[in-house]
Amino acid sequence: MLPGVLSVDRHGCQGSIIFVCPAPGDRHGSTGKECGQFIAALLDKGIITPALATTLRASSHFRRFDVGNPYAFASTTPRSNAILTVAWQSICMGRLNGLDGLRGIAAVCVVVFHTAAINSTFQPFGGGYLAVDFFFLLSGYVMARSYEGGPIRKPSFLLRRVARLWPTMAIGALLGVAAHWGEPRLLSFVVAGTFLMPLFMTDQAFPINNASWSIFFELLANAAHSLVLSRIRSWALSLLILAFLFCAVWIVYVFGGLKPGPYTQAFWLGLPRAMFSYSIGILLFRKWRDVPPVSIPFVVTIALLPVMLTKPLAFFLEGGWFDIAFVVLICPTLIAGGLRHTTAWGRWLGEISFPLYATHYPILTIAHAVGASPLIGFSATVFVAAIVQWWRPMLHYCNGKRLAALAMMLRSNPT
Repeated sequence: MLPGVLSVDRHGCQGSIIFVCPAPGDRHGSTGKECGQFIAALLDKGIITPALATTLRASSHFRRFDVGNPYAFASTTPRSNAILTVAWQSICMGRLNGLDGLRGIAAVCVVVFHTAAINSTFQPFGGGYLAVDFFFLLSGYVMARSYEGGPIRKPSFLLRRVARLWPTMAIGALLGVAAHWGEPRLLSFVVAGTFLMPLFMTDQAFPINNASWSIFFELLANAAHSLVLSRIRSWALSLLILAFLFCAVWIVYVFGGLKPGPYTQAFWLGLPRAMFSYSIGILLFRKWRDVPPVSIPFVVTIALLPVMLTKPLAFFLEGGWFDIAFVVLICPTLIAGGLRHTTAWGRWLGEISFPLYATHYPILTIAHAVGASPLIGFSATVFVAAIVQWWRPMLHYCNGKRLAALAMMLRSNPT
């Protein structure tokens, strides 16, 4: 009889019993063909990702286990706890609503930060720019969780990343046209912004939409993950993080904080800045596997992020050294807190966070140009982000079909 799944809770992963194929030849188990069919069914229903389906096929040595307690059957199997944890994680690859909620809170803080900067009003988040470093670290964690051990080393991984990010960023570029209407260099701004390429013609590297700089470095970090970081062991990754730490210390010493990236001055220093946080995110996933060593109340976690973005410790850590502490200490604490909890509203905040981040800057610029109040400008960013999020599935479907065809062509012609 083909093995089955009894009560899979993708989000909480509590109390569900999963029957996994034993190794081929086990007299209590199923044939290799049946195991493959079972794993294919899990993949088809979206219970596991393609990368983890590959891992599960290679490590399917368990009759059953309780996903609410990944170590429940460790003593009854000859396999290591590590492999058992991989199998548990393979089933429980649903969205992390706690981290989604934190992503949304960080995006709102960025919008408030830019609202105050554009309108020259009171700035509640003096460290609002550090939310981007949290985004980089969170992205490293999520990319390692979703793709390491599978398609991250294939061209299709980067094509998927472009398909996910580009349509929304293109909308941001179009909104930037209205924000810069009448600018003699508008055509150059639009072309560069649409293709996410820096333009060294003004003080901003992406004048059509300032937020594009981080997406540019995000894609470079994804490429580095695909080509290098996914192929090295954790100890080597730790040494690389140490090297990036030295770069970050030098950046803070010269520029007074982790500030390079948005501007043409020292633009390329945004790459080591991004890689520093992104690599820490990868290492955290490899070490924790969604089970952090500490439990932090979620109410503390959601309060910690905006409070830390006000830079409350800047008096004690002058000269931008708080920025290093934020990445090394505060961000992992936030990840640990987000992993331990699920929230009903977290998923919605996570879904709207990227459209909000991708489109807010030109909208705030337009609102300021027409004399709208900061509150109206902020409200407009949320309204537009909600509309974009509503249309995103269709945007990704249309764009994804073209990229899927390109990925198929690359697979058939690897040279």
